Amino acid sequence: MLKAVFNRIKIASFIQFLLCIIGFGACKKNPQLPSNKLEKDSTVENILKLNQLLAEVEREDIQKFIGEQSMTLQADSLGFWYAVTKQGKGKPIKRGMTVEMEYTLELLDGKICYSSAEKGKRILIIGKSEEERGLDLALQKLTENDQAIVLLPSHLAFGALGNRKCVPPRSPVLYRINTLKIK
Repeated sequence: MLKAVFNRIKIASFIQFLLCIIGFGACKKNPQLPSNKLEKDSTVENILKLNQLLAEVEREDIQKFIGEQSMTLQADSLGFWYAVTKQGKGKPIKRGMTVEMEYTLELLDGKICYSSAEKGKRILIIGKSEEERGLDLALQKLTENDQAIVLLPSHLAFGALGNRKCVPPRSPVLYRINTLKIK
């Protein structure tokens, strides 16, 4: 009789063991990601893809504009286009220098948004100004007394929002610059 009880306990234990295995096997959890990886967020991925598409369309529009205007602008690796139209004889502009310049800022449709004729000369400290990042980068390609044309894509100009005054959202801008003095 003791043997029969012992066999029943073995069978009951075996059945409990099988049920546990089946129960744990049925619980499928997503595999745990390493701490240096994040779960994919399809919304973020879609926004990134859309942004890349918009940037590519803008780049194509800029290249079309350059061709239609018969401009010979040099594409810079930092993402803007520029041409020195009159070479100055001054020092090269570097980070930390103060630059005084005359300028016009235009949209690609020719509308002039701002100019030194209306607002006065502009004074910038290279690398420390709260100006458009692209303008800051482009000025570092110039020297004192240069005259230049600089075409900035929106992400280096006024960005996705524009400036809410004259420059619309996601608009590339064209600067015509005359660097007067640097210190």
